[in-house]
Amino acid sequence: MNYAKTIGCGALALALAACGGTTSADADGDGEITSGEAQAAMVDKIEPQPGKYKSSSKFIKAEGLPKEAQSMMEGMMSTSFEYCLTEEMTEGGFEEMMTRGQDDGCTVDKMDISGNDIDMAITCPADEGETMTMAMKGEVTSTSSDYKMTMSGMTPGMGKGTIEVDVKQERIGDCD
Repeated sequence: MNYAKTIGCGALALALAACGGTTSADADGDGEITSGEAQAAMVDKIEPQPGKYKSSSKFIKAEGLPKEAQSMMEGMMSTSFEYCLTEEMTEGGFEEMMTRGQDDGCTVDKMDISGNDIDMAITCPADEGETMTMAMKGEVTSTSSDYKMTMSGMTPGMGKGTIEVDVKQERIGDCD
């Protein structure tokens, strides 16, 4: 699993949440909106704002990994980069944006959005039949995000462990 890619994909999706739209959440038309229908409607309504973004991540801690691996993770996970989010990239809704670019077999386990708060988890296959779960919890707007990402499970070549990273993003203008 490519951790820089994981942060980038998670950051891309989380950086930009804004609920909108007016379609009914009553997917089955029975006159009642279940919690599942409400959650599905929220996922479908997320409309990120295209533009140029700056993403910064800061390594917080690693547990269960060898000391050398912790130093390596600190270097890999403390990054800053800019990217352009085009209108085309925002099509398909939040779940598609979140899983785009992830390894085959990733599943969205949890996606709770309430106002500007987001709490979600994705599980992806890792080496040796193991899995890696990435949980993200924090705040998002249409042009920014600030969340903690916790990755737990098999770290390829290092064994099982937990890694915490703070991620912040903000729209800094239009794409070049």
